[in-house]
Amino acid sequence: MENNDLTIPNDSILENARIIARVLPLCPELKLFLLEEDYPKDPVSEHEFNANIASPPYWAFCWASGQALARFILDNPSLVRDKVILDFGAGSGVAGIAAAKADAKKVVACDVDPAARKAIRANAKLNQVEVQTWGEMVFPNRDFEFDVILAGDVCYDAKNAKLLTTLADNCLVLLGDSRLKEFPEDIFIPKARFRIKTVPDIFEIEEYNHIVIYQSASNNRTQHIGAEK
Repeated sequence: MENNDLTIPNDSILENARIIARVLPLCPELKLFLLEEDYPKDPVSEHEFNANIASPPYWAFCWASGQALARFILDNPSLVRDKVILDFGAGSGVAGIAAAKADAKKVVACDVDPAARKAIRANAKLNQVEVQTWGEMVFPNRDFEFDVILAGDVCYDAKNAKLLTTLADNCLVLLGDSRLKEFPEDIFIPKARFRIKTVPDIFEIEEYNHIVIYQSASNNRTQHIGAEK
């Protein structure tokens, strides 16, 4: 099954690769529009490499941490059921779609890339769920509306790690990460481990295929709520 509405940018070294609907190996309940497995892998010139870095189609891959986080959500639906969810740095939207499948009350997927937001909407439709999309995370001047924040492989940016640590005072935060090996255990507790590759395979080093799912510590949120009364 193909989706001709989703295309790779013309300046990408992947521009001739096809986007197809693919079942995820760790989450067979889900399908995503992703690059086919035989995408171009040949060495490229410096100009082509720089062009690709300028507009990387992150949404066309289901990154290992996102797929692991989706599996964790599907296996623990009570964490998201009837709750308002934010999928932060959503990419393909896999974690948010898993939450919607697990009967979340509302799911918002946030990604700065317009192409990613388009892909998220297409992927949500493919999985017969509803997911709203935001281009930036701006909270209105009212009560914080999210019960759970999902984030896969975003903590390589120290600003994101700091933001999610701050938000853990307001709601449950579920992180999937392979690059950062330690978080403060009074804030984020390791809950599950998975070994899974990005789809399609980008031949990352083996350690990046080992994903840890972290859950924010409930005592932080309890203390915050108590302080608000």
